[in-house]
Amino acid sequence: MSKKSSEVTPGSFYVPEEWDAPEPLTVDERTPEWDRPLDYKVEKKITSYPELVAEYSTFADYFHPKDDVVYYPCCGDDISPTSAFPKSRVIYVDIKDDSVGAKNGFEFHKDSALEFDPGEVDILILQNPQMDPRVPCSHVAPGGYVLSNNYNDTAYKVAEIDGYKLMAVIEKGDDDKLVIVTDDLEGYVTDVETEDEFRASTPGSHYAINYDDAAKIVEAATGKRENVLAEYRTILEGIESAGIPNTLIPKKKASKGDLFVFQKTNKNEGVE
Repeated sequence: MSKKSSEVTPGSFYVPEEWDAPEPLTVDERTPEWDRPLDYKVEKKITSYPELVAEYSTFADYFHPKDDVVYYPCCGDDISPTSAFPKSRVIYVDIKDDSVGAKNGFEFHKDSALEFDPGEVDILILQNPQMDPRVPCSHVAPGGYVLSNNYNDTAYKVAEIDGYKLMAVIEKGDDDKLVIVTDDLEGYVTDVETEDEFRASTPGSHYAINYDDAAKIVEAATGKRENVLAEYRTILEGIESAGIPNTLIPKKKASKGDLFVFQKTNKNEGVE
């Protein structure tokens, strides 16, 4: 709001030029605590992501799993499982973000996923967890499923757990529609084995390396750009002394999507 000096009443402070009154202070969760009113409360937001709901629904329509109990550790603000499995008991757990816990109607536990015990669950969802997945996987009932993305190589880690079988990868097809890949799945979780496979590979993982970058590292270490796969494996074995990033060998096949479907095929053995 602007005022002119002609509007100043007699006896008041004289303003020689036009001036702008300051806008009201906007207060939100980014405002430092010392600048917030004493009665200010941060509004916790929760979100159901359509792309995740679509992936989970595609899985459910194809596999028709038992879904009485769905467990989602490291959930953040994401309530997509509730939308995808509306009749299920969904257990949300997060040690830091309590957005879900701030809302009524959700079963939320503010706890460590490495310590929380949800009991036996039918479906475990892992989206970007920054932890070893073995503990949450130990709670999956025999015949149950793990739905995992691979941003932190989580799907690759689940594939290494005894008793888990990769059943499908949900990807986007050429028309951008979701498709379920069930053939030749081993290539998604198996490292390249030959120089030609390495040269033709696509990293497909946040932590995997491409052939050219690996070749540069090998050349810097050996003076030659030969036998890149074997030499790079040797460098990785001594990575602490080599002082290079822990960049992993890519798999034979790179997923075009980011939801891996595993099924537990044995009894719970616990975690060593």
